[in-house]
Amino acid sequence: MALAKVGTARSAARSEDSRQASPDEPKSSAPPPPPHRPGDLFRDLARTASAFTVAYVSHDARDGHDRSFGDSGVRAARYASAAFAQALNERNTEPDSWSRWRAQQVVVSAEVLLVRLPNGVPHPALDVVPVHVKYVRTVRPRMGFTACEFGELPLRLRRGAESRWVVDEAPRV
Repeated sequence: MALAKVGTARSAARSEDSRQASPDEPKSSAPPPPPHRPGDLFRDLARTASAFTVAYVSHDARDGHDRSFGDSGVRAARYASAAFAQALNERNTEPDSWSRWRAQQVVVSAEVLLVRLPNGVPHPALDVVPVHVKYVRTVRPRMGFTACEFGELPLRLRRGAESRWVVDEAPRV
């Protein structure tokens, strides 16, 4: 169905291009921008929320990789507002698990399962939108058993420069 719409739009554009412009019509050097669809807003918001979550939840305690637990905050900061990125970079707390992970050369990965709006929140037409990101975290030591656990991270995103979504707050981070 989408292909049919694209094909129709292309053939309509070709027929417009083939007609002669009248001298009174202004010449346009660029085609008009496509209309912004509501689904695009949520897709962009979900992409940012997912990338932030994967960057923040993932760790690599093997030699030559993450030097501290806080390295994940540095990676996640690229998806955050300037103020929140600074807060992420300043957090230097090392949980007890980091020393165990270093000893076991653990790799922690995350896979986002779902990004959703909390109940009662309208479609992301506003500039600030809360979301919940559900993910599965996998902890793989170099030797031993792999463990998986499910988690949920509440985030608040806002539109930053150039209408790009950025994470503005993560209450449990």
